[in-house]
Amino acid sequence: MLALLPYTTVDTNDTGWTEPVSSITITFIIINVIVAILLIWLKLGLLGTAVRRLHDTNHEGWWILLYLVPFGWIFIIYFMILPTV
Repeated sequence: MLALLPYTTVDTNDTGWTEPVSSITITFIIINVIVAILLIWLKLGLLGTAVRRLHDTNHEGWWILLYLVPFGWIFIIYFMILPTV
């Protein structure tokens, strides 16, 4: 949602009403929403693949939460390169 912030500029007229600067602003907002949806879709697919790979190395999928810990991604990469069981 913060990515939409630069495109929410408005122009005030004398009556106090605000209106968008142009239709380009709305176009940018629509494009940003579409890109955000596609990125979320892609991230969910990658998350599923990573969890499946962890299951192949005989680890639980919850190990993927190590991404949230600083330098936890190093352990995830190690688990990913282990041979399958």
